Amino acid sequence: MIFRKKPGENSECRYCKNASMDGGVCTCRYKGEVSPSGVCRRYRFDPFAKRPHRPRNLDTSAFDPLDFEV
Repeated sequence: MIFRKKPGENSECRYCKNASMDGGVCTCRYKGEVSPSGVCRRYRFDPFAKRPHRPRNLDTSAFDPLDFEV
């Protein structure tokens, strides 16, 4: 379940609503500085904390403009 409120097997402080990542340091609102892979009883999943994968860059220098016409 993606919006679970209790810690599960994939729960980590870096995805918690109460924590913020500053560089490599994870700071919890309640516990202070914590491990990014840790979890506590105040864990609440934040779907916006997960960063999407970077899009791949397409090298278009090998193509002609005619290749992109319909």
